[in-house]
Amino acid sequence: MNMGMMMKKSTYGGIMRLTAQKSFFVIMMVFMAGMVQAQDEKPKHARNLYWRAPDVLEGTLPEMKSADYWVKLMDAPDKVILSLEGIEGMNDGYRKRMKAWETGLDSISSKRLEREMRSRPGLLPYVPNVTAMSGKQVSQLTKEALEKQLAFLERGSFGNRLAVEYGQAELESFRTEMALSELPSEVKPMTGILVSRTLLRIIPSLRDENIGMTNNGKTRWDLWNLNALPLGQKVQVIHKSASRGFLLVVTDDGIGWVRSEQVAFGDEKHINSLTNSKDFLVVTGESAPFYSDEKNDLVSGWMGMSTRVAYKKGNPRIILVPTRKTDGTLDIQEAWIKEDADVSIGYLPYTRKNIMTQATKLLDLIYDWTGGWYGRNHATILTDLFGCFGFELPSNGILLSLYTASPDSISPEDGKEAQLETMGSNEPFVTIQVSNSGHSQLFIGTYNGMPIVFDTHGYGYKDVNGDEYEIRRSVIGTAEIPDYMLRQKMTFIKLK
Repeated sequence: MNMGMMMKKSTYGGIMRLTAQKSFFVIMMVFMAGMVQAQDEKPKHARNLYWRAPDVLEGTLPEMKSADYWVKLMDAPDKVILSLEGIEGMNDGYRKRMKAWETGLDSISSKRLEREMRSRPGLLPYVPNVTAMSGKQVSQLTKEALEKQLAFLERGSFGNRLAVEYGQAELESFRTEMALSELPSEVKPMTGILVSRTLLRIIPSLRDENIGMTNNGKTRWDLWNLNALPLGQKVQVIHKSASRGFLLVVTDDGIGWVRSEQVAFGDEKHINSLTNSKDFLVVTGESAPFYSDEKNDLVSGWMGMSTRVAYKKGNPRIILVPTRKTDGTLDIQEAWIKEDADVSIGYLPYTRKNIMTQATKLLDLIYDWTGGWYGRNHATILTDLFGCFGFELPSNGILLSLYTASPDSISPEDGKEAQLETMGSNEPFVTIQVSNSGHSQLFIGTYNGMPIVFDTHGYGYKDVNGDEYEIRRSVIGTAEIPDYMLRQKMTFIKLK
């Protein structure tokens, strides 16, 4: 081999080695850049906060958060599923069954309901007509309600907003505020109406920091709250607290305490002119403000989805708002809503398109199990959604599972495959699936064989790396979260 050949070979080998080194270097740089990019793409989390689950949950698609995606899958999106008369018939049927719940329900359902009422004092299967009861009967009803609240206070260990347990003196002040000793032998109810969104409390606590917290961990619900009530709800007052700062009321959502300043008193006819008006709007947005004048310069109040409000005959932009004079009496004032306010004159037509349109307006709202933050949970969000069509669904999951007579169900003993198949065979958009513990989801379709639901819950999950992510909001998700849904018997409530 001559020198020239050796030189060329040597040079060629050097070039190859150099090229290989460069290639390796480039590959390493790309790999490291990819790692950096991956780290950059991973959400930057505050170390002292829970990590938020992504906007699009595993097993779903981004476009599923739009009503348009679902409308395209519907056979007849604008077809009315059930008339208003049919909806009112379902409401009446539920009320009649619940009025006879002690003898009309099967033993298992009765026990579930009794257990739920013990854990949430004030929750009722039906609303008693206290105006038709004798004074002694109302007094006895009031006494029983107070005793259940006192037993609830004794049974649990509670703390304030900072999760600091209450001292005995503080607990005694709450007992004293209930004023059981002041209850007369006969009670005449007083008719009132709520002048703002109002918390329905199990325990009357005058200071806002005094709530019913039971732990200092992730879940910090206010267990002294029963629900959040809408503006304009009619109530019957049956007792006053010791300070007179709270009123014990009978409402459509049960018996509980409300702030005195949030109730206006009037005669039945005056209040019914608002609550039973044939000229009414229904709020169809997640919320809607009303204003002091036609120019909409100053917000005077807010209404949540499905709130029903009377309007001035001939001009739906002018609504009639209940307000409270300083002497406690009702004063009906006029307020304005925007021309493009998200409201409906009367109830919305009950169509599949409208159901999903309303559902997507309620996405990504924080889960509030007791309503203590004026939020919604798995049941109350469905109450608001279907309230836009005239349904009066109960605001509790156990009661919701009893809304229709003889509903279908499936148990985990049937196997996961059978569970998923049964869920997927239900009619989407009109089927609510309720677990044995009372968690409720709206079934809206299937994707890759997995049931997809509109849901609101307080849970999260671990990813493949073991990192925990919290959902704890209203989402489009799969039937596998919360994971206990497939571990419990599931009841299917069909709103049709």
